[in-house]
Amino acid sequence: MSAHTPGPWHLTISHDTQPHWISGSRQFPRPIARITNYDGALEHTDRARDEANAHLIVAAPALLEALEALMSVLDRGYEVTLLATDQARAAIAQAKGDTK
Repeated sequence: MSAHTPGPWHLTISHDTQPHWISGSRQFPRPIARITNYDGALEHTDRARDEANAHLIVAAPALLEALEALMSVLDRGYEVTLLATDQARAAIAQAKGDTK
């Protein structure tokens, strides 16, 4: 049993010096994580890297679901289905911040 906040998770991108926020779904709307753009010395870090990290974190529930679907198919001795590979590709795209 997993105790994490159910997905999908949502990302609020800040376009200034404020942190990016990750929150749960409408059923669990509380904040999950904050991605800041400062290092320990309060120096600006790479905003593009911060945003990429945020996309990867937001995709965690979808990545987990896609991997579980793939493993379910493989554990039953079947070949990977088109649905499972589509789900995996969509989760990977989400993790990379690809909105296409």
